[in-house]
Amino acid sequence: MKKNVASKSSLMISAPLCLTLLLTGCAQAQNLISNLPEQNPQSSLETSDATPNKLEVSDTTVKDSSVISQESSSSSEQSIDEKKLELSAPVKISNIVSEEEQKLLTDLCNQAGIADESSASLLEQIKNYNTTVGADKLIDGIQETTDVRPLYNVAELYNVLDAHRAEFIGNNCRMTTFDLMKQFMSNPKDPGQRPEYLFIDQESLASQKGVNLSADDLKKFNNMYASVLTENTDKQDVHLKKILDDFKARNVEIKPEAASVISVYMHAHFDQDYLFVGHTGVLFPHEDGFVFLEKVSFDEPYQLVYLSSKAQLNEYLLAKYDDSDTQATSAPLIFENDKPMKF
Repeated sequence: MKKNVASKSSLMISAPLCLTLLLTGCAQAQNLISNLPEQNPQSSLETSDATPNKLEVSDTTVKDSSVISQESSSSSEQSIDEKKLELSAPVKISNIVSEEEQKLLTDLCNQAGIADESSASLLEQIKNYNTTVGADKLIDGIQETTDVRPLYNVAELYNVLDAHRAEFIGNNCRMTTFDLMKQFMSNPKDPGQRPEYLFIDQESLASQKGVNLSADDLKKFNNMYASVLTENTDKQDVHLKKILDDFKARNVEIKPEAASVISVYMHAHFDQDYLFVGHTGVLFPHEDGFVFLEKVSFDEPYQLVYLSSKAQLNEYLLAKYDDSDTQATSAPLIFENDKPMKF
């Protein structure tokens, strides 16, 4: 197991760089771009985190998540506060390589009432990814860590997968979560033209070599993950109301039996302001705590993250994605299903 020791930094979003970020399929793109091979023009970019804050809204506690900054790639590097990359207590992380971990995931899916077809599809995708990149490049077993930076070499994974890019782009967090949990999601009303960040998802889905959605499922996917129009403000309560009002107007509902869909809504400001799901995964109850399933990005692996509480999940997501102290935009919101996450 090789550990990626590259630091995070502030990732800028001009329109061209936004396309690079969105290609990875989630906010973890920041880690990927900072570790690409030297010939990649984005390799000089890094990512950083910020200390989270709390926001009280309608008796619901919402902590800051991550948001993307806007600057040019020629900007000087910002100093990195290493403490912001450390959790207050360790988590355990697995890349689901062993048969034991794969069986655990299957059991968790069964206990959550997830359709056998969906859980089997997920396990097939995990095995395909792990076989393609090689188990030796992934976490060996279950690793305990307080450092949220990748426990694998992102550049190595990118180089291996790049050889397969013409055949299949890969799966990201949204595709993985939707395919596993779509039976618990409503079929929202069409929001109109809001294609800002799903074009790479759609290209990957159209390849039919990974997650294979029906025409109805694909429409549901596009509607479920449509961006939410908002205002140019850093006030979280404004964005929270925009999301909840949009959900109500479009009939967006996520009602699972046991497992939960966790979504990080991020604020982007280009020619207009909108909120989008920058990262998402599935949270399962497990023993005295929880297990969080995530596909970190198109290039990065599937993970099980063992957590003691939802508060620790909140801290984990913030440590990875919160750059709100360097942003002109708002820090995003963490949702559990179709409501702000409580912990």
